[in-house]
Amino acid sequence: MAHSARLGLMVLLLTGCHDYGFQEVRYTQTFVQDDLNTKADMIFVVDDSQSMAEEQALLSANFEAFVEVVEGTRADFQAGVITTDVDAETAGMLRGDLITPESPDMGAAFLEQLDVGYYGSRVEQGFEAVSLALDGRNPGLVRPGARLNLVFVSDEDDHSPGALDDYISTWRAASGSGELVAHALVGNMPAGCASGVTAADPGERYLEAALMTEGLRDSICSDDYSEILQRIGLDLSNLNDTFFLEALPQVGSLEVFVQDVAIPQRELNGWRYDGARNAIVFDGWAVPRPAMAVTVFYEILSASGLEQADDTGGDTAE
Repeated sequence: MAHSARLGLMVLLLTGCHDYGFQEVRYTQTFVQDDLNTKADMIFVVDDSQSMAEEQALLSANFEAFVEVVEGTRADFQAGVITTDVDAETAGMLRGDLITPESPDMGAAFLEQLDVGYYGSRVEQGFEAVSLALDGRNPGLVRPGARLNLVFVSDEDDHSPGALDDYISTWRAASGSGELVAHALVGNMPAGCASGVTAADPGERYLEAALMTEGLRDSICSDDYSEILQRIGLDLSNLNDTFFLEALPQVGSLEVFVQDVAIPQRELNGWRYDGARNAIVFDGWAVPRPAMAVTVFYEILSASGLEQADDTGGDTAE
């Protein structure tokens, strides 16, 4: 049944109940997780200056969140790690073999490469390091048809000599598909940030690169990097973790199934209801894999709820 026709039927049911003011209506929405091209090349650019000891430790401690996502998907990816030090003889060189879904003990391989140390140059040049990495010194790093994914992790801004627009153009030209996304785990704007064990200057250029390429951004002063790392993994895998509802639900009535399996409502490895966006948001292993069907059952209490939901403009799949 067409979306407008279905909503019209429910409005008739609701408005026909004049004596009581509302009638509970059982509503079903079905989505299908997209099965998109997930061919991706990825570079983690990690600041190896002396102030990064605590941040590197947090990155390693939380990196399992990224690995858990990409291990369970069909993502055809390869990844490597470089540093922000362009003065070293190994500037722009990957710190080991490219990591792929076929790598034995992927998590351990990532942790070994992410342990970059903190004796690098105090003049961090993440943008220049990426351009060096893409100039041919890392054979096989870029594959035809693959999107280029960059992840910048630094407690200071980029100090590369070139203009940001020029770097973006260079990276897009080097990408195997012409597609590019840059994520930034850096200091907050406008004044930087500080927490119990970390502090950072504002990462203005890194944040601007993420904004220009529709990448993800988070504060390096956070106590936990797992959420941003999970979302980077989802982005790499082209998986959607958020599904918008067509009507406002009675929250207690929500039931969520993936491939006819009931998914628990919980913050970790489950789902939660985001009232601000009127959406079901999955976490961790509960995020539906490509081509999986998601079914949401819920009750609607009023016709006004339908009208409000119709104004949200959320994307849904039948």
